[in-house]
Amino acid sequence: MEAKAEEYALFGIRGDGKTIGILGAILAHAEKHRRAGFGLPVPWMAVRDSFANHKVTTIKSLQKPLWKGKWQLYDSNHLAAFKQGAGKDDLVVLMLAGCDNFDSLNKLRQEAVGVWVQEAAPVEESGGVSDTAYGICNSSKGRVATYHSPTLLDLNYPDEDHWTWMRFEKEPQPGTMSFRIPPRENKHVPASYWEKMEQALASRPDLKRRLLDGMPGSIVRGPQVAVGFNENLHVSPVRLRPIKGEPLCFGQDGGHTPATTIGQAWRGSIRVYASIPMERGGMRQQYEFNVLPWLRANAPWAIENSPKKNPMIHGVYDPSLPDDESDSDRNPLDVIMELVGGTWEPGPSKWAARKGPLLTSMNLHVSAGTPALQLDPVGCVQLKQALSTRWHYPQNSLGESSGDEPKKPNHPWEDLGDAYIMFLCAAMPDLKARPYAAPVIKTAFDPLEPMREPRQTRIRSEFDPLR
Repeated sequence: MEAKAEEYALFGIRGDGKTIGILGAILAHAEKHRRAGFGLPVPWMAVRDSFANHKVTTIKSLQKPLWKGKWQLYDSNHLAAFKQGAGKDDLVVLMLAGCDNFDSLNKLRQEAVGVWVQEAAPVEESGGVSDTAYGICNSSKGRVATYHSPTLLDLNYPDEDHWTWMRFEKEPQPGTMSFRIPPRENKHVPASYWEKMEQALASRPDLKRRLLDGMPGSIVRGPQVAVGFNENLHVSPVRLRPIKGEPLCFGQDGGHTPATTIGQAWRGSIRVYASIPMERGGMRQQYEFNVLPWLRANAPWAIENSPKKNPMIHGVYDPSLPDDESDSDRNPLDVIMELVGGTWEPGPSKWAARKGPLLTSMNLHVSAGTPALQLDPVGCVQLKQALSTRWHYPQNSLGESSGDEPKKPNHPWEDLGDAYIMFLCAAMPDLKARPYAAPVIKTAFDPLEPMREPRQTRIRSEFDPLR
């Protein structure tokens, strides 16, 4: 292993041989360590979220026939040694550790030449290796003489704001390198394996994206509120820019985490350019620090008019906004009218009335195969996360839905979701009174026309407000 970095991350999908590849790299490192004149065996530490998961993956990988029995297990499977043969020193000693409690975290402080961290990002909400545990692991290196003390990570694609993705991909830190294994590159895996994975994950696009398609995604935290949202379909592959001269539609939620969604309805498409929350702020702070700077940078023509007579902004707000006490000095709606103006009206207050527009928007199409809803890939990162999984229904200890309305408190995800619904009511006003119906696919699309057509056959589901 060449010493080109201190930390290496290997991202891949299920079944692409990450574990075997890392074990091979550890042995290659040990060979170079030995040739450089350093002593054997080379101590490595293998870390997972729990030791129990080592039994499920690591130990089985050490026992595969390709190693010809050279990996031997000791100390109740907490220690593995790579045997070179009779009368020879072991090449590698691998200490298997978990990090799911205080005692196990302390055990990560043992001396090691290198550290191997497995599946740092969880598949579901629980599990994974924290950045704190990762830091402790790294502090264990450097006390044993060697030519290079690397940290290796192998994992499925994480949530896009997980610390691993931020550290190695989104904002690479000094001394880090990352690699992405092309999906389905492993020729030793039969095609039937991928076919079974496709079938197993058909109802879970969030997991399919991370475990099969080879892209970062979102972790499910409960039953999805925005049923039908699919990141692969509803997030534009290119930046979306406001169409000059066309009114902007605003959706506004209030409270102590005000959220604003901005977009346009254009030729049958629902274009969302930005969805901006503010943690622990008032409406004045939201508009002065977030909304107005966005408008000046992306749609200056929308605020050229006097706020009192601004035809370029049409908004719908949460009806509780005029009574909102998060702005102690004045009515939040008055603040909005002062700063950007436009025409504003209240949206639906009951969840049953909000749910219809939300779910219908996920199934509207401009034409066959072309969804109407498109989110800007940069300005709507948090809205995408909310609609994917983070805006969810409450669930009990068995993972079952335990309520008919979205989980609260759940900031800023519930706020982003509500602001999106208010935006829909501004962009497509007739949706305010429309319950969830079967998908409407048309070749010539008028956003108001579906309301004038005969009622489609409804799809009954656990999310049907009329059931």
